Amino acid sequence: MPLERVLQSIHALHDLPQLVAELGHEPIWAPLDPAGLQLPETSTITTAAIVGRAGEFTWLGLACPDPARTARRAARQLADRGRIGAVLGLDADSRRLAVSVALDQSPVLEIDLDTPSRHGTSCLMRLGGTGPGGALALAARAIEALSGEGIGRHFFLAFRATLDRMTAALPAAVPGRERRTLALLQLTRVLFLYFVQVKGWLNGSDRFLRERLDDCLMHRRSVHRDLLAPLFFGTLNQPPALRGRAARAFGRIPFLNGGLFEPHPLERLHRVVIPSDAWRDAFDILFERYHFTALEDAAGSAIAPDMLGSVFEGVMEPETRRASGTYYTPPAMVHDLLEAGLAAFVAGRIGDSEANSLRRLDQGDPKALGQLDDIAILDPAAGSGAFLLGALERLATLRSPSGTPAIRRRILTRNLYGVDLNPAAVRLTELRLWLAAIAGEADGN
Repeated sequence: MPLERVLQSIHALHDLPQLVAELGHEPIWAPLDPAGLQLPETSTITTAAIVGRAGEFTWLGLACPDPARTARRAARQLADRGRIGAVLGLDADSRRLAVSVALDQSPVLEIDLDTPSRHGTSCLMRLGGTGPGGALALAARAIEALSGEGIGRHFFLAFRATLDRMTAALPAAVPGRERRTLALLQLTRVLFLYFVQVKGWLNGSDRFLRERLDDCLMHRRSVHRDLLAPLFFGTLNQPPALRGRAARAFGRIPFLNGGLFEPHPLERLHRVVIPSDAWRDAFDILFERYHFTALEDAAGSAIAPDMLGSVFEGVMEPETRRASGTYYTPPAMVHDLLEAGLAAFVAGRIGDSEANSLRRLDQGDPKALGQLDDIAILDPAAGSGAFLLGALERLATLRSPSGTPAIRRRILTRNLYGVDLNPAAVRLTELRLWLAAIAGEADGN
């Protein structure tokens, strides 16, 4: 049963073992006397029980009117006693569930059971499984999942470290710079798919990649040769009508043209297969530890596409960055350049001043807006796409305040152009523009 449906089916503490089972841990129902727990606010806890276990990691369920406060304080009390586990606070009347981990300074995740958010379900899923390291390691991973630790510099450092490990895992016969390019290409593709996956577009699941990886490792198949290569080449780069039997076995997978899922010349030259251990570490240490959203500038703990520019700049070799003049345009400069460029373009077309032309654009004047139908905006050094993305957002908003996906796609196909000496920059620009085009579309296939 999908996790969202499991959450919606929770109406009492007795239902929590089913949630624990969905996370891959052992469900238990062992009632406890709330007074005997000697926890803060014991008088407000109406029911208590052990509802699950993963080795020495224990799931404690508490029925209470203030689940977030109670779960947080109970988790800290358990941590002080040396207990390792998580606390599930449930208020069935208000349909709220709170989760906290028995370690110092644990954050609290609150979920609306009737309408659980994708972020909430994603956090919960990352509490599942066991992995190496025992109960303490599971508790530490759980805190990372609840806190959304994967933002800003944490994500960049993890990405760079993963890139270094994957580069080292490639055959020594491949020249050093080419090895790094190949590794970056592989990680970029998977990163792209995590943004797509959060939309539910990979066979309708936001756990598609993790589940396929686990199945591949369990059957001792090659992650690169038996999972990712067939997914990239023959599935994602092919229209559904042209896919073979193996590609159709992946289920409902979108056709993602644009070059990211076409074989790179270096792949054709070297035909390397990245070891499964390197891929397992990439998923465990990087992709599965962070939450993703297809929305630019998203608030909260999710990884948003707008941070790809800083990641891309950070993983380039310093010498390469200096030699190529690779620096990324600040948003304020993007805004000023676009405003000046659009004003000059429209003013030249309609014979008005630039100030008046810009004002007419903002006021929705049909004559001024009509000039933008065939405008061509070129970025000769696209980098990670900051300028072109800003142009897409500005043109889409001018045509419609909601900037519908159909309008965005039309702008992408008719008005925006970009080039760059670095192929990875071109692909990252494509990635961000593609994500911007789909961000407003409904989730699911």
